[in-house]
Amino acid sequence: HRFVSGSRGTLSLSTTSEATPASTDWRNVLYSDSNCNGQLDPQEPILPAKTELTSDQILCVVVKVFVPAHAPYNAQHLLHLSASFQHAQASQPMDLTLTRQDLTVVGQPNDGALRLSKSADKAVAGPGDTLIYTITYSNAGSEPLTQLRIFDAPPPYTVFASAACAVLAEGVTACRLAAQPAVGAKGRIEWVIEGGVRPGSSGSVRFSVKVDQM
Repeated sequence: HRFVSGSRGTLSLSTTSEATPASTDWRNVLYSDSNCNGQLDPQEPILPAKTELTSDQILCVVVKVFVPAHAPYNAQHLLHLSASFQHAQASQPMDLTLTRQDLTVVGQPNDGALRLSKSADKAVAGPGDTLIYTITYSNAGSEPLTQLRIFDAPPPYTVFASAACAVLAEGVTACRLAAQPAVGAKGRIEWVIEGGVRPGSSGSVRFSVKVDQM
């Protein structure tokens, strides 16, 4: 997860969770993803309950979930991650709370294994430029990967321009956009991949954004 502070202030992170079947043995720990690579690397620290941020500072967070040894196949753990931001020296209260959800499902070694990667068409962009992001999905498991949905959103300081399905993986019968914001706005983008992604195959979806004018 990535939090971008709009101004100087204090960020407080907290979690709540629900397990199916019910269990109190699931655990999670929040770590600072210091290099923002989406992985928990050695020496990356556990996040404190509160973190002081400067204006436009980016804080990347990795949630490490510990699955109980007795959790049955297909058990689920829904984590609610809340980020509360208290603006510093605001003349009036301007506190903000954002919430995201992470779902962990207990599988088996022969289940479909989803791999996602994301790339941009350019390394540097300025105000008014268009960036095209490509999300590649692949199945690294030994069984078809079904009921696949891919979510994303325009990154900070950009607005939505367009979205589309790109390359269909082997076994996929259709790809459709289930949600997208209006052009020039921000919001959730969702692709629905119908059929089953065959083992070893890959496909891609794409969206474009425009960098905010200064």
